[in-house]
Amino acid sequence: MEHEKLAFPIATALLQLTGTSGESGKLSGLLKNHLFRVGFAITFGIICWNITTWFSELAPMIPILNGRPGKHVLTLAPGFPNLIYAFSIFTFTFGYFTRSEVLFSVWFFHLLAIVQAGIFNRLGYDLGSSDNWCSFHPAVGP
Repeated sequence: MEHEKLAFPIATALLQLTGTSGESGKLSGLLKNHLFRVGFAITFGIICWNITTWFSELAPMIPILNGRPGKHVLTLAPGFPNLIYAFSIFTFTFGYFTRSEVLFSVWFFHLLAIVQAGIFNRLGYDLGSSDNWCSFHPAVGP
């Protein structure tokens, strides 16, 4: 792990909370914090409420956790796949613990795949439809 190029910030945060090599961690202090307990209760309550909406159609889903009403579609040009974007608290939290270079490469190559598929569609280059084991367009699939 010392010689790896990738950092593991989630593991670093966990080690800081629980303590490393006999040090006392900050987890007990965090659990005693009133603000942490309120934030945890709100988030846990939203997740539990959204779980119950799967079993009852009468209860509306709270869209903060990547719900359907929070998604937006951006059309780049005719023939190009739509760019779908939404705010997800889970993705936001994952992004907090991920290096900027990794996040930029995921964003850049997704946009490059959309442009590649759009150019192929505009030129009429057809590889058939995508299947269940392929990405969103066969031109950028495996």
